[in-house]
Amino acid sequence: MLSTGQNILVSQKSVMKWHSSVIMDVDDSEVLISFPRLNGEPIDIADNDVLEITFSRKGVRYLFESGFSQKIGDVLVLERPRLLEKVDLRRYPRIPVKMDVFFTEISSRDNSGSDTRRGKSINISGNGLRFSVDQMYIPNTYLSVSLDLPAKEKVVPVKMECRVVRLIVDDQKDPPVYQLGAEFSRIDKNDQELIIDFVLRNINRGVQQV
Repeated sequence: MLSTGQNILVSQKSVMKWHSSVIMDVDDSEVLISFPRLNGEPIDIADNDVLEITFSRKGVRYLFESGFSQKIGDVLVLERPRLLEKVDLRRYPRIPVKMDVFFTEISSRDNSGSDTRRGKSINISGNGLRFSVDQMYIPNTYLSVSLDLPAKEKVVPVKMECRVVRLIVDDQKDPPVYQLGAEFSRIDKNDQELIIDFVLRNINRGVQQV
């Protein structure tokens, strides 16, 4: 499962500050990775720290823990894990982000959509998002949603179908503003993986303006 060239994210256990790295080599007892960095800064670790490592393969995200045995130049030597855990996407936190969200309401009769409308995202996670709109949509309404997500080197359009699970009305404003909490009901695994990577890469950076 672990292979040379695999992109990974590394964090001190329970800190949730993810640093980018790449697997350099794997043998029966050790995993060699490039020294993890975040915005060019190396991860700060001590001898007894336990690291969490996550990566995705074929649309599935995996997580494992490892201690590290030594640093050789710009390479970190980890103990090879005995167990890889498949990750429940609900374990990933939301991050605040402001970006345009385009959506249409899906008709249950013919699966067609109404006119496209635009909202503004408030936060996003691996299994849903929250965004503000100028029209009320009650819970259990299904929406076809698209947005442009910044990937590592380019902006990538992602699409999904969502079910509204929560409605918040801000009637102190004129006209009122509606906030929709929506969970993904249908999404391509690659698009979902892009969202998860975006969340992990930006989890320590405050509100993202896109």
